[in-house]
Amino acid sequence: MPETVAPLLNEYKNSLLLSRLLQTISGGIQFKRGLPCSCHVIQSLLWLLPFLLSLPLTGLSFVPWSGLYLGMIYGGILGLVSFTISMIIKINAVYVKKQNETFEEDEDIHSFSSVLSYVFALKTPPNLILHLIISGLTGFTSFVLLDVGLMRDIMPTGVAVLVHVLGWVCVCTGHYSLLVSPPVDFNVYRNVEQDRVFQLRFISRSFYVFCFGFTLILTKYIFNVPLVFFYVLYVCFLSLPLLWALGVLPSPDSLLFYLLEQSLVILTGGSVAPSEIRLLCQFLLTLVSIGIILLLNAFYTNTAGILASGLLGFLLSLNLLQFLADSVRALCSCRHHHKDASCISSSHYSFHLLVIMREIHLNVKNYVVKYSSEIQRTSLLMIALSLILYYTMDTGPDTDIDMWNNSTSTNERRLMSNTELYSSIGIIILAVFEEVLKLSSSLYCFQSLGGVRNPLHPRERDSSKVMKDKRKRLFFFTGGPRQYLLLYVYPLCMVTYIGFNIESSTSSSSIVFVVATLRILRKIWQDTVSALHELSLTAILSLSLFYVSNNNSWIILPIGVRAVIVGYGLLVFSNFRCNLHFYLILLLGLLFDSKLRTRKHSLTLFLTFLLLPFSLLFMLLSSLFSSPLLPLFTLPILLPVSPRPLFYWPRLFRRSFSSESLDGVFYKQAKTGIVETLSITNTLTRGASNGLGEVWLIRFQDRTVLAQLLERGYGYQILSLLGLELQETSCHAIEVARLDEAIDLAYTSNCPSLSFYCNPHLFNVFAPVDAYVAEVYSDARNSLSGIIDQPAYLAKFYDNFFKTLIYVTLKYCLSDSKQFPDIILNTRETEARVNKGGREPIVSGSTYAGSSVHVSSVLVGEGSQHSLDIESLRQAFLAPKGAPTDRTDTIIGSPNLVRGANVRESSFMRPGSNRVTPLHQATNTSSFPPSLPLSSREIAVIIDTRLPQSWHDYLLDRFSLRKKLTLPQLANIKSLTSALFSIITSSLSSTTSVPSPYQLYKGFNGAFSNAVLTSESNIQWLQSNRLLSNISLKAFRYAVKLLYDEAAIGEPSDNEELFSDYLSGYDTDWYIGNEDEGEWADAVLSQKPHLFSMDYDQETSSYSAHILSLQDELLHILQLNPSALKGVWSNLSWELQYLTNDDEERYSIQAHKRLLRNLLTQTAAIPLGYYIYESDIINLSQQ
Repeated sequence: MPETVAPLLNEYKNSLLLSRLLQTISGGIQFKRGLPCSCHVIQSLLWLLPFLLSLPLTGLSFVPWSGLYLGMIYGGILGLVSFTISMIIKINAVYVKKQNETFEEDEDIHSFSSVLSYVFALKTPPNLILHLIISGLTGFTSFVLLDVGLMRDIMPTGVAVLVHVLGWVCVCTGHYSLLVSPPVDFNVYRNVEQDRVFQLRFISRSFYVFCFGFTLILTKYIFNVPLVFFYVLYVCFLSLPLLWALGVLPSPDSLLFYLLEQSLVILTGGSVAPSEIRLLCQFLLTLVSIGIILLLNAFYTNTAGILASGLLGFLLSLNLLQFLADSVRALCSCRHHHKDASCISSSHYSFHLLVIMREIHLNVKNYVVKYSSEIQRTSLLMIALSLILYYTMDTGPDTDIDMWNNSTSTNERRLMSNTELYSSIGIIILAVFEEVLKLSSSLYCFQSLGGVRNPLHPRERDSSKVMKDKRKRLFFFTGGPRQYLLLYVYPLCMVTYIGFNIESSTSSSSIVFVVATLRILRKIWQDTVSALHELSLTAILSLSLFYVSNNNSWIILPIGVRAVIVGYGLLVFSNFRCNLHFYLILLLGLLFDSKLRTRKHSLTLFLTFLLLPFSLLFMLLSSLFSSPLLPLFTLPILLPVSPRPLFYWPRLFRRSFSSESLDGVFYKQAKTGIVETLSITNTLTRGASNGLGEVWLIRFQDRTVLAQLLERGYGYQILSLLGLELQETSCHAIEVARLDEAIDLAYTSNCPSLSFYCNPHLFNVFAPVDAYVAEVYSDARNSLSGIIDQPAYLAKFYDNFFKTLIYVTLKYCLSDSKQFPDIILNTRETEARVNKGGREPIVSGSTYAGSSVHVSSVLVGEGSQHSLDIESLRQAFLAPKGAPTDRTDTIIGSPNLVRGANVRESSFMRPGSNRVTPLHQATNTSSFPPSLPLSSREIAVIIDTRLPQSWHDYLLDRFSLRKKLTLPQLANIKSLTSALFSIITSSLSSTTSVPSPYQLYKGFNGAFSNAVLTSESNIQWLQSNRLLSNISLKAFRYAVKLLYDEAAIGEPSDNEELFSDYLSGYDTDWYIGNEDEGEWADAVLSQKPHLFSMDYDQETSSYSAHILSLQDELLHILQLNPSALKGVWSNLSWELQYLTNDDEERYSIQAHKRLLRNLLTQTAAIPLGYYIYESDIINLSQQ
């Protein structure tokens, strides 16, 4: 193969891989070159410490029953020695750390209140106490188990010696991890930051040594079990180093939550949970329910126990934890008000008590209103459930005793009654009807067998309106009725079936019958589709075994036990089908895709087929234990992964986050539409049996979202959404192109006349399942070449800017008109107020063209640090054409100006008329509205002749400002508008009336600081006033948008009314600004219909317009293979955390069309993945 093929592992990582493997096998011994011999000797002695401490006590183990007592003594000694060594290692580590720390500089002074303090001894962290206990227990079990006399009694001498050696190797390997440091786990569950308190990774190996050893001691000394069982456990005990090396055994915390989750799902009919706390709460609620049923069975009739099983099963399927959380939140709010009232004086206590009671009443009322409909529906369903169970069961006392106390004879149950027969046939017909209804609304029928295109599903892909209409019609006939059937009809029919069959069964033990009955009565509400599959298959097996083989061994089992067996079988079958499909994807990609071949392709194929039996075995084990698979480097060479709870993928117990980037905001805005799409299209209730952990990809435009089902219950689902990064790399492009190709083929075929055709992308990790229309933003980037560089368009820019500036200023005055005073001070009163305040009086300025212009000498406003240079404004407007400037700065974006030279202007840069006319004899500062800043009211400015007087008058009439403001106020608003126009235009293009493209870009981003002729103080004055800066910037951006619209869709109408409506559309329907601003993200989240921004590419020196429009778009839903997703995550965790193989060009992240390897890598838990958006846990109700 050519050398361009990405390597599996870089050559410099080979030594690290060998070192990691040796550490994993030995328990953590460091095998590094260059270490002194003393380090190796110390490590060897610490590794052999358990064996060395056992030698003095081995000779005393021949005394009868002395092994247990000696084991206790040995365990205490080993624990104390281990604790002492651990403390020494910890103190030494702290000392070395302090020695290596850099000393603080002299200026690094920390303030403190006192130097007097108590000096305590070295704190003993809780992890050392836990390690001491585990070490003592491990020493006790290992010494008793590896007793020489015991082994001689149960096995030959030669075998006993071999077992003795292997046993101590196992004990020493596990104890070294506890004593010094554990090796890097082959399958990491928690990182170091999450395991700081108890450091469970230290005790992981010793924990399994203790568990196996203690079990063997119980089977040898207490329980009378067959010797074969003892030998099997002993072999497993000796195989612990191999299991640790393969990473099969999970950490103690992972094992705990895995067992809780499997017990909750398989034995009690619950659902997986998105967090550890929620899992614990659900498990505790289930245990409490089982205890209540057992108490009812003990003190009341057994019919009451069955009714309680039905009612508690229904309640457990509801989102009780959310209900309890809202209740606690309401109580906490009431308690908060009570706490606030505790500090109120007695005179006002009665009044505040009434206020608090009113607040409590409102909280309770809102709480009741929120859950009133749910409480009513729940009450009605509980009544219907109780009546159905009561009247379908035989409530005779003898039958109750027989059922619960196992006194019913097997011969009495040999025949199947007519009620059982008809109910079994009815549940089978109901399941068939459900499958037909489900297939009628699916995109592909029989997806697991290859997938045939459903001719009833809409075929139009590009027409969102047609798709939306047809999808609504299809949902009306199939999806809507199916949803009501799932919520009400199917569960009540299954309750009826259970009621008819629950009396026809015998039980092996009461606790088994209680748990099995509670499970099935809960499962029919928790996961209705899966429960319907279980009961229908149970009925088929009952009919076939009884009538075909005349065997009643299946029928005499309780209906709940039969459902548990069938449900677990369906779960294993579903897992194995997903695992096999995942393996075939990997194998076909390696065989037929030349770009996926490794450098040693022949060797890879040889190992793949050589290890095929082991891969099949690992797939079967993974299906049985519901654990993920580990494909080495995403090749078809599989290894098992330690079982872990489902919520670890992804780790949702850490905090969720939403990126502040632009794409992250888009995903956050689209979250509502995505969740609504998943709900309306009935996707969440479509899945196959035991479909927990289902994963979907939602594709729209150039964005991709991964949605994972985390929990399912009656009428609610809990989801998690991940927004993927849009990297424009070749790997992403290849995989996204395959997604789009599959979507295209799902809605269009090569032969349009064919109504049925198979899914051509069967052996892919994804499969299209549905599509729906939702409101999201369409993203478009249009080049501005030929628009902002055309003199014809730029010549009108300043005229439009003046209009927009007048419009924005008057619109602001209209919004704050209530703040204007009713009485306006005259000029003399104002002058007296100014003179009294210590400011210079208003003096007459110079004249121009025979017109007197009065300028206020008060150039610094109250609270302002900058002054306005009126003279520079006058020079900027009154400079003759072609006159040289005093400044030698080059105007940015103007190629015709040369530093320090008098430049003749071309027609493109020719200035317009800048003559001014006087406004009035003196500026009355009090006539400015108080809503404008004081510094603005203290300015006398000149009025540009370009001011559109008719436009100004029209807006005054349109906004009815003549009635709300006085003439001096209106006149000074006009002067202020002209001043703002003068400052901005002179700062951008000074002697020209046509700005350059770069000046437009600068002005659009508010960069007015580089003035040419205008004094810097004017710009600083404008920037120091936030209100005037925002008004000017908003008007400038409106003008830029007008320039773009004039070139794109034509010049706006000259009619002033239509032009005003055009600008009003900017206010209501557009956000015009920069993408980096916070208002841009707020506009996206508030679903502003349109957004506009201006971008500049420095590499190509090109300008572009970024336009977002909120419109209906097709959201395509593709279902992912959950086994493939977990396999990619497992390999990523193994490569990055075990091999530290973080090469960006490594083989395992190259584009894979079938597996979507690069896209799925993004979705792993951070820091392994790099998605840009993660939603909070979404609680979706489907009532």
